[in-house]
Amino acid sequence: MVLKEIKQIKDLNEQDVIFARIGNLSKLGTRINEKIIKILVKGNTPYIPVLKKEEDESYEALIKKINEEILNDDLNYLREKLIDNLKDVYKPFKEDDPIFFTKGKKPLMKINTLMEAEPNQIYWKEILEGSFKILPRHKIASLQKILLEIYHYFDVQKLRTKENIKDKKTLKKLYLYSARRDYEFFKGKVKTEGDSILLHSVDTTIYFLITIANLNKIRSLQNAPRSTIKFFLDKTEYNEFTEFFYAEEMILQAALGSLLHSIGLMHTTILENIGDKISLKEKNLKEQHKLKIEHLEKNINIAKNLFRIREDISAITKMIINGQKDYLDATGYPQLKINKFIHELVRIFIIIDTYDELVNPIIIKESANPLEAIKFLIENSGKYYWSRKEVNEQTKNKKFDIKMLENFLTILAPFDYGQIVSVNKKNNNENLFQAAVIEYKMNIVPNLSIINKKNQTYKIEEIIIDSENKEILIKDANGNYKKNPLKNVDDFVIKNNIPELNKNEIQLITFNYERKSNPTIVSKK
Repeated sequence: MVLKEIKQIKDLNEQDVIFARIGNLSKLGTRINEKIIKILVKGNTPYIPVLKKEEDESYEALIKKINEEILNDDLNYLREKLIDNLKDVYKPFKEDDPIFFTKGKKPLMKINTLMEAEPNQIYWKEILEGSFKILPRHKIASLQKILLEIYHYFDVQKLRTKENIKDKKTLKKLYLYSARRDYEFFKGKVKTEGDSILLHSVDTTIYFLITIANLNKIRSLQNAPRSTIKFFLDKTEYNEFTEFFYAEEMILQAALGSLLHSIGLMHTTILENIGDKISLKEKNLKEQHKLKIEHLEKNINIAKNLFRIREDISAITKMIINGQKDYLDATGYPQLKINKFIHELVRIFIIIDTYDELVNPIIIKESANPLEAIKFLIENSGKYYWSRKEVNEQTKNKKFDIKMLENFLTILAPFDYGQIVSVNKKNNNENLFQAAVIEYKMNIVPNLSIINKKNQTYKIEEIIIDSENKEILIKDANGNYKKNPLKNVDDFVIKNNIPELNKNEIQLITFNYERKSNPTIVSKK
């Protein structure tokens, strides 16, 4: 197992070895140098994983260990393939770019027209022309081919249960990290390219695909009816809450929506502003928070406008793009129409999108502790209420659907395998020990191997904290484990060794319009 620790950029030194790809600038196993630090600082990268090298371990032995891990990581290969294929789509654009008008003709569209909720139809031709330049038909086909490969990677693995947890062919919990860099601008022009929006879109899509793959495995055992790619429902047999086994074509169309949901943030006006990160630790952030909401609102408008009249982009893809901030309590954007049903694919996506923005933010300066992010999602989740006849049913809703959240948490690894974390007391933040994440069972909290306690060091798997069974396992001289009950495990807090958002600060991170006390009732058409 490769051990790694999370470091802030300011704490990096030339002895550190990166465990992340930084665009085309460095690969896994590259030693830190001044150039890399400068690039990460310019790109507003908050933190990065670096390898934890044993004192007697050579650099060459460490690189060999990394290469062995990479060679066995088929998902990482597919992920890099998707990133490389999507780069041509996630390019900065603006209304006065040549992509939006025919050569020799005077352009009609004004700057920031794409940000409008309903642009005048006189601009539709230019918008459509630009849309096909940003996302040509052949690009959709190539992206969906890779998405299918990723889905198949998850689909061929067995459903993970308590009984088969040791089986290596089961779908194990997934941790994703990407070193995200913002674009750097000078006098309104791109000075240094970034990839934060692109990587956010890729990671949310991969989380989305594994969640649906796992959901399909569960529903297959339940003999759930198979979905069609159309929204038609046979009302005599099915209703909006029928739990379907999703067909591959429908999954790919929804995943494409996830992949494209942030395209509006590539508008240069927004992209330049995103570089000025919002700190949720500042006291006077009301105006900054308002600006953040405006960015997200405009992103949705731009994405919606780019694809609204594209006949080659399905209604399912558009549903994910348009519904990316459809919080169930009507605090998102656009504000929910009364009696609008939110499809469960959208309900899954908004959870994943929120989680990723919490733990590896693209608009906010500071990240949240993964377990605090999960706690926030749980506290803001509940049963999803909706009724065709009782229009006020949806006023009972919290932000997220608890059932869909549970599906996501089933596949989520909040900390990386081999990641070094600090375990503190909850009440006073006193450090108890340092440990490495060694495995996940069914629980969201990982099993840990203590590596340092009160200046006493231990080998990996010498002392194991089994959080699920609330036991501590100590290896004896013969290699056998002695089990003891672990007291006060619920008072432990697992932390990264970087400053993170606290519970109150996390509350501010979501897109949050105030829900109207007496909303206008508008029936779904």
